[in-house]
Amino acid sequence: MDPIVTGLHLLTLLVFPVVLIWAAVGDLAAYRIPNRLSLILAGGFVLAVVVAGLGWEEILWRIGAGLALFAVGTLLFSFGGLGGGDVKIIAAAAPWIGWAHMPRFLLVMTLVGGGLSLALLIARNIKALSQFRSTPVVGNLLSADEGVPYGVAIAAGGLSVFAKAFNASALFTVS
Repeated sequence: MDPIVTGLHLLTLLVFPVVLIWAAVGDLAAYRIPNRLSLILAGGFVLAVVVAGLGWEEILWRIGAGLALFAVGTLLFSFGGLGGGDVKIIAAAAPWIGWAHMPRFLLVMTLVGGGLSLALLIARNIKALSQFRSTPVVGNLLSADEGVPYGVAIAAGGLSVFAKAFNASALFTVS
């Protein structure tokens, strides 16, 4: 097996989980998901398509998933339900996930997001935690003025389906 191809396969395999974890940590720390992460994820998908050898029909269906989630996410953004970074990272993750695994992705993302929202709602009302409001990250999380770092939920949903959704083993199969 050619070591360059093997390295490319491994690099491709790591793009999705690393970018989602990076987005979750950034969102947790600063309530921000940089645009470059969505671009890296989208570019990584293009590389993964080449490495895995997906057919055109599959590629188009997966891109359609990204466009559909971008449209729904934009609608939610317009009503204040999601942040702009959330919408972009979801849309960039959707082609990696595909339609077959979308229900589980959305379910896990929604459950984790709801649980995180509930936990923050409770924590923000516990007076004993007020001593931590001056710390940078925890202070932001405990601030009633802040929303929910939904990047954590997006990462949880994406990581829950990744191994099956993009057939990670196909990335290591070299003809």
